[in-house]
Parts: sequence; C-alpha cells; structure tokens
Amino acid sequence: MKELTTYIIRLAGLYLIVYTFSQFPLNYFSYISQLENSMFVYFFPLLIPLFAGIVFITLPQTISNKLIKTKEVQLESIETNTLLYVGIIITGSILLFYSLSDMVFHISNYYVIKGKIDGEFPIFAYDYPTAIATVIELVFSLSLIFKTKVIIKFIRKVN
Repeated sequence: MKELTTYIIRLAGLYLIVYTFSQFPLNYFSYISQLENSMFVYFFPLLIPLFAGIVFITLPQTISNKLIKTKEVQLESIETNTLLYVGIIITGSILLFYSLSDMVFHISNYYVIKGKIDGEFPIFAYDYPTAIATVIELVFSLSLIFKTKVIIKFIRKVN
C-alpha cells in the first residue's frame, strides 16, 4: 500500500510542477500588461504549488507515512475504501496548494490596489467573486483532507 501511495504522491507532485510551469506564460503576460503592479504579485503565488510539487516528488514516503497510518500490505489485498481514501486525500492536497497560491495572489493584489487608491476602496476595484471562490476552494480542499472518512461514507451510501 505504501508503495502505491508513494507513486500517487509522486504523480501528484509531477502534476503540480507541470501545471505551475504552464501558468508562467499567462502570469508573465499579465505582468507585462500591468507593469504598475509588482512582479511579486504575479509570480510568488506560483512558487507555492511549485514548492509543493518538488516536496511531493522528493519526499513521497514521508508524506505517505504522515497521511496514511496503515500497515504494509500486498497490492492485491488493498480494499477499494483504502484506494478511495488515498485518492481523496491526494486530490485535497493538490487543491489545497492551488487555493493557497490563489489566496496569496488575492491578498497581495488587494494590498497593491489599496495602496494605489487613496481614500475609499470602491467595490468594483477588486475581483471579490474570485476571492470568495478561492476561500470556498480552500474550505473544500481542507474538507477533502480532514473529513475523508465522512466523504467515503457518503460515497458508499450514495452507491
């Protein structure tokens, strides 16, 4: 089981790295189209999933031991609940790093805009719906990680 989990964590890390690198051109275009904003605002949020992907690739066994407290079993005897458990936690972890990255972007962007606007901060000056969606994404990813058993029970009940 631990071997399978290690491979899944490495694949999740590879996915995080590849997707993060695919976002660099988009963020670079945003940066050059709005040079008044700091480069930090556009590129620092990309470092979070990139760092997480590197950690996932380099330390999969450590992460596996922290996330899943099972004994070593043969791959043939793995229950579907265990595979579902691993998959939900890994999905929640990937979403967590994306939501943290988006959260850093929204917070830094908010302060950059607020610093440039004197006086009142008009409601149309900031993209609140996207920031709210990021908070919901964060809550969803944390629920996938910390309420995995409840989610599995729900899936089993629905099936």
